[in-house]
Amino acid sequence: AAASIAAAWLMQGPFVLFKAKALVASDLGVVALVLQIYILVAGIPVALGRAVLPALSRTVAREDSKDALFLSLVLRAAVAGTTALIIGAAAAGAWAVPLVFGEAYRSAGLHLPFGMMLVLPFGVGTIANQILIAHDKTWQAMVSAALGAIAMTLFTAGLMPIGGDAANYFLCIFAGTLVWSIAAVALLSRSVAVEWRQCVVMPAIASAASLGVYYLLAGAIGTRGSLVVSLLVLLSGQWMLNIVQRHELLQLSPHFFARFGRRPSAQ
Repeated sequence: AAASIAAAWLMQGPFVLFKAKALVASDLGVVALVLQIYILVAGIPVALGRAVLPALSRTVAREDSKDALFLSLVLRAAVAGTTALIIGAAAAGAWAVPLVFGEAYRSAGLHLPFGMMLVLPFGVGTIANQILIAHDKTWQAMVSAALGAIAMTLFTAGLMPIGGDAANYFLCIFAGTLVWSIAAVALLSRSVAVEWRQCVVMPAIASAASLGVYYLLAGAIGTRGSLVVSLLVLLSGQWMLNIVQRHELLQLSPHFFARFGRRPSAQ
């Protein structure tokens, strides 16, 4: 219960805290819209964590290390998926948000990549906490979420001046939520093997390269062209840096071909 309350504060607290930081009402509306979109997207890891908890509990009881495999997949998919969300938000936010909500919210579209950035630490923290609960490590789940909630509150209350830039506010939220995800994975690593190089370091390098390519090319070839190139860099990085291994591709390919009604040719 305490872990759930702390996690809920990491989602809802930023709305409350920014009310004391907003200089004008329009700033509050912009931040609220970005946070609302972030909460909608963050519902994906929340739903995933709830759905897999029974299976995780069974695999922990069997001691077949499938929980480590699941964590590995989650970490790699979270980094790559969040990077794709950030790039997509940077490319489409400036025109999509005003198109739906009106010209007054154009600033929200420009800040949308910051909202998508928050999905990564929140999603990782959510899944890591569910695995901790499956291992009956409820105390650790509570401590990690509480640390994140406290850190986020202190960062936003102490480092964000009244009337400060909204981007800085999102960075304060990100830092606090990152405390949760780091603490949760660190505590989880005592029970589950974590391949830090393959699941954290290499995905971070591929994502940083992809984001760098997008922002370097956006001014030269436009947002659409840089979107395509940066996503190609992100995808190729998964293979070049051995983030997605060959045997995993071979295991996934039958499901892919079955989904589209084709069978892989015999070698």
